[in-house]
Amino acid sequence: MDTSTIKEEWNDLKASIKAEWNEITDEDLKNAEQNWDKMVDSIALKYELSKMEASDRLEQLKAKMKS
Repeated sequence: MDTSTIKEEWNDLKASIKAEWNEITDEDLKNAEQNWDKMVDSIALKYELSKMEASDRLEQLKAKMKS
């Protein structure tokens, strides 16, 4: 996958993340810029979820975007 495709997917995912988890800030998104683990950490911290649960929910959101 080329870099432009990854960046495009990330931009789409950022919008979905903000819609799904309103406590995630632009600063959180900037800090996690294209880094899945950092995004999972932010979601887990702000929503008191385990990292596994946050990762699963983020994966579900990503899959929903593709369908």
